[in-house]
Order: sequence, then structure tokens, then C-alpha cells
Amino acid sequence: MGGGLFAGLAWVLRHMDNKFEKVDAKFDKIGAELGELRADLNDVKVAVARLEGPHPPLFLPR
Repeated sequence: MGGGLFAGLAWVLRHMDNKFEKVDAKFDKIGAELGELRADLNDVKVAVARLEGPHPPLFLPR
């Protein structure tokens, strides 16, 4: 019975490793997509800042 228990534990661990690899791949893909989104958002922020122009001074010189 001890051998069957060991084989079952080995199967469970191997199965869990396969699942973890799939989840890690999904996280890597999501991380890459977030990096692309962050770059696109930065481009949009720069474009909006160019459309708005410079900010007016808060204090008028004397």
C-alpha cells in the first residue's frame, strides 16, 4: 500500500506542476499585455499634453 500511496502523490505533484506552468504562462502573457498598454497610455498622455499647450503662470510678474 505504501508504493501506491507514493505513486499517487507523485502523480498529484506532477499534475500540479503542469497546472502551475499553464498559470505562469498566462501571467507572463498578461504582464506583456500590461507593458504594451502602459506604453500606449504614455503616448496618449504625451499627445494630450501637447494639445493642451503650456500651463499659464500662477503668479503674474510685477
